Amino acid sequence: MADKAPPPKPLFQQIMEDAKLGRDPEHKAHALDMLNEFITQATAAAATAGKESVTFIQKRIDEMDQQLSKQLDALLHNEKLLKKLRQHGAALPILS
Repeated sequence: MADKAPPPKPLFQQIMEDAKLGRDPEHKAHALDMLNEFITQATAAAATAGKESVTFIQKRIDEMDQQLSKQLDALLHNEKLLKKLRQHGAALPILS
């Protein structure tokens, strides 16, 4: 008898594993909700106009990139954080 290949994983599970989202159980549900919302929005955009779905996805990725950049910038310029890192001898040459 030939071994049966395991059934394919659901798309959400595959994306979450590949992107290493929700590694901790308490974060997994939130990551899944966010991924579900993104896919719902992308699917709705695809249903209304095929080529516009690509534009929608690119726009959403740009928005996420801008938001992450703002958050990272806020962290990198937070004096309390910089002071703590320096006190603990963090080896971050860009902070010098």
